[in-house]
Amino acid sequence: MKFSSCAVGASWKGKGYTPSAGDFIFFDWNKDGQVDHVGIVVNVANGRVNTIEGNTSNMVARRSYQLGGIVIVGYGYIYKLY
Repeated sequence: MKFSSCAVGASWKGKGYTPSAGDFIFFDWNKDGQVDHVGIVVNVANGRVNTIEGNTSNMVARRSYQLGGIVIVGYGYIYKLY
């Protein structure tokens, strides 16, 4: 998957998709319909999606969100050919 902005990458989101490690996760922080942040999924455990994200208080950080959380727009996933 290649993309140059969050808005373009989010067009690949999987609706009703449970993310896997390595997938992208897209966010809409102000809930204005505009995708404005992206992270990488580390794993999903106990109903939460755990991520690594840049631009988090000017650093790279691990974060965790409830699956289906309101700020999550969707996921970009890489097609696996095996």
